[in-house]
Amino acid sequence: MWKMKLLKIYILLAFSLNYVQAQVEMFDEANMLYETGEYAQAIKKYEQILKNDLSSENIHYNLGNAYYNTNQVGLSILHLEKALQLNPGSKKIIHNLSLAYLKTKNKIEPLPRLFIVSCWYDFLSKNNASQWGKKAIISVFVSLILLIFYKFYKKSFLQYLAFITIICSITFAFVASRKYEYDYNHHFAILMNTEVALKETPNEKAKIVALIHEGLKLEIIDQVDDWSQIKLEDGTEAWVLTVVLAEI
Repeated sequence: MWKMKLLKIYILLAFSLNYVQAQVEMFDEANMLYETGEYAQAIKKYEQILKNDLSSENIHYNLGNAYYNTNQVGLSILHLEKALQLNPGSKKIIHNLSLAYLKTKNKIEPLPRLFIVSCWYDFLSKNNASQWGKKAIISVFVSLILLIFYKFYKKSFLQYLAFITIICSITFAFVASRKYEYDYNHHFAILMNTEVALKETPNEKAKIVALIHEGLKLEIIDQVDDWSQIKLEDGTEAWVLTVVLAEI
């Protein structure tokens, strides 16, 4: 019986390794196609990898760049935003995303924020919740190591450093919880259609509030049947058909 179980585990492990290897090879092929300027073929490869439930910062980043080079601004922004979610501090993603947003026709002025509030959200967005959590865990381990050294060497500066790292771990844990809460309560999407009329109510015949264009990032605050209530950076709230949106 145990031999049969071992055989099943071996077969499953071999299958998993072969599957992962195939995806790595496909990613390499997609990268080669991208580098030679065959963007349409590269896009097909990247999208196939995502359909196989394999997602990473590099896949979304490369896919976003490929869509950018084929002038598909909505899809470009969508995948660059997804890459940024996975690595919020990446300067190259932020740079390319800013270039993609320059291709959009939307001119929406965000609501002004208090300086301290703006600084807090900028700080919060430097890492995702998982990254802040890892910083907290690392700080805890460092503080424990410092306390162990202090026990043996009785150096006051080790105790001081341990205290600092404990404070850092508490701070990082607090920020991680706030970042998780923010992401849980805020859902964003990218407009995929060239131009869409925002409606006052979830009805095709409702009054038009404004016209928005492809590539706009907006917040989804409610959904009713086929409609989504959205909020723009300038505070405007309106309704749009859910089908024209792609959630980040």
